[in-house]
Amino acid sequence: MEDSIEYSPAADTSGKSSATLCDNTSANGQGSHDTKSRSRMADLNLVINAPPTQSQQEEQKNSSIKRSRSPSPFSAVTDAPPPKRQMSSVPITPWITKHDTYKEVQKQLSPYGLGPYDGRVASDKWLPFSVQSKILTRVQIILEEALFEFLNTNFPHVCEENGWEEMGEAELIELAVSIMIQLDGDKDRLSSLLDGDIYDHSSETLWCLLLKISQIRHCAVHRTKKIPVITLELMVRDAVYVTSYIQDKERTEILDSICRPLEPLSFNLEARFGERLAKKAQRNLERINNKVKQLQELLREEEVRQRVANMEMENIQRQDEGIYDGELESLKKAL
Repeated sequence: MEDSIEYSPAADTSGKSSATLCDNTSANGQGSHDTKSRSRMADLNLVINAPPTQSQQEEQKNSSIKRSRSPSPFSAVTDAPPPKRQMSSVPITPWITKHDTYKEVQKQLSPYGLGPYDGRVASDKWLPFSVQSKILTRVQIILEEALFEFLNTNFPHVCEENGWEEMGEAELIELAVSIMIQLDGDKDRLSSLLDGDIYDHSSETLWCLLLKISQIRHCAVHRTKKIPVITLELMVRDAVYVTSYIQDKERTEILDSICRPLEPLSFNLEARFGERLAKKAQRNLERINNKVKQLQELLREEEVRQRVANMEMENIQRQDEGIYDGELESLKKAL
């Protein structure tokens, strides 16, 4: 019975675990998957390296012809010289910069300082430069737009003679000086274009305000740093007064909206540091008064010395006169 049993691979396999069978199955599947991937890559390489067809050759030829018709801008060889740029008109040099008023205003401004706004304030606290710069730049642009529109509407010949066709072509100081000149020349007509209440009752004239706001442009362009908040608020408030003068209600409201957030900062600084500044000013005044008293005492002493010197001089003169008279009598007797 036992001799009749023969060796069978199937019988041997049946003794193996199911896990081993699963491993063999997965290995066989992975091998078939790798074989398929290699065959696909081989087919892809054949497609890539295959010689182009006749239609592809014609397309490449046509595309090369098209590219050759538009030479590279960096090519050294050109078919023809580039066309010359034609100027539409001769640029106009603003005459305002040669005017005496313009030169006088420039003398009173400071390119890198505060100019008319330079003075002692209760506090020198300043805003961050990024905030300050945005405020000044915004105010400068609004003022330039307002003054240009006012001039272009009421005095178009001024803009035409200076070559100003659009907003932004003229600097703030040029526009401000142009209105100053009109104030000096045609005051009656210009006064009719201004707000009568402000023109008649303002503590500062429009001429002075135009001079002061010209400094805003210098501070914005030349990046003046550490401008006190109190001074910055004064600059914006003067800009509001100018646009109110020329009756530009829209831009006055915009400038006023910029100025209002600065007012409480300025007021609080004045309240906090104003008393300290007053005490400091009082101490300076007392020191000056003491110096004056010292000078007055020195002056009195000098007056006493002068009187004594005068008395001594008078005595010397009397003695000289007596000697002179005696010598004269002796001389007469001798003769």
